[in-house]
Amino acid sequence: MSDESGTKRAIPTISAEADILCKRLQKLAPGEFVAYSELNALIRGDVQDRHRGILQTARRKASREFAVVTMTVVSEGLRRAAGMDYAGIAERAMTHTRRTCKRALSDSLQMPEDEYASLDDQGKVALNTKRTMLDTLSFFATARAEKRIEGAVKVQNSRLVIGAALELSK
Repeated sequence: MSDESGTKRAIPTISAEADILCKRLQKLAPGEFVAYSELNALIRGDVQDRHRGILQTARRKASREFAVVTMTVVSEGLRRAAGMDYAGIAERAMTHTRRTCKRALSDSLQMPEDEYASLDDQGKVALNTKRTMLDTLSFFATARAEKRIEGAVKVQNSRLVIGAALELSK
C-alpha cells in the first residue's frame, strides 16, 4: 500500500493506524456518533476512500474484541449500535441473504440440460446440495418463516436451536 506521496508503507504502519481508529471506536458510548472527519484527522487519511480498508479492519477488531458494533451514517460517520439497532442489523442481513440466495439459485438453475447431464454423479450431488441449501436459506429469510419463528421465540423467550427452527418449516 502507498500513501498520498506514492511511497510504499509497511503493513505494521497500517496495523498501527487501524489500532488508532479501533481505540477511538472503543470509546464510543451506545448511540454515540463519530464523524469521518475526526477519524480522518486521527490517521491523516481519508477513511471513506483510500483508507477505507483500515477503517473496516478497525471496525471488525472493535466488534470482535470489544463488542463495539458500529453502523454507518451515510456520508457523515459511524454510530455505535444501541438497543433495537441490533435487530435492524439482523434484518438487513436477512434481506440481503434472501436476495442473494434467490439470485444464486436462479442463476444455478439456468444450467443447460446437456451440461447438467454431462456432470458425473458427484458433481450432480454437489450442485443439488448447494441448490437445496440456497433454497432453504431463502425460505428461512422470508416474512412468513419469520412469523413462525417469532411465535416460538416468544414462548421460549430466547434464541431457538437450529433443530427447533427446522421443525417450524414443516
